[in-house]
Amino acid sequence: MGILPGHTALISTLRPGELSYQPADGGARRFVAVAPGFCEVADDTVTVLTETAEPAENIDAAAATAERDELAAEYDRASFEEQGALKDRVDTVATRA
Repeated sequence: MGILPGHTALISTLRPGELSYQPADGGARRFVAVAPGFCEVADDTVTVLTETAEPAENIDAAAATAERDELAAEYDRASFEEQGALKDRVDTVATRA
C-alpha cells in the first residue's frame, strides 16, 4: 500500500514484512523490517503499531539467516497446532534474512 499526502483516513492490519517510508523533511527513503501489527492514516500522519520494527541498517544478515533456518527447522518439527502459533514468527524472521 502506498500513502501520499492527503490520503483518506484509514486503519489497516500490517503483515510482517518490509516497510519503507520517506521522511516528511524529504530525507532519504528508509526501510524497516516489521512484525504483524496495525497502521493508521489520519491528518497526513501515518502511525504504525507493531511489536518489533528493526531498521534495515541494524540487521545482521548472517545472524538473521541463521535464526530463520533454526526457526524453519522448529516449524517443520512442530505439530499442526504449534505451526499456527509459529507462523507470525517465521514470517517476521524471514523478512530480516
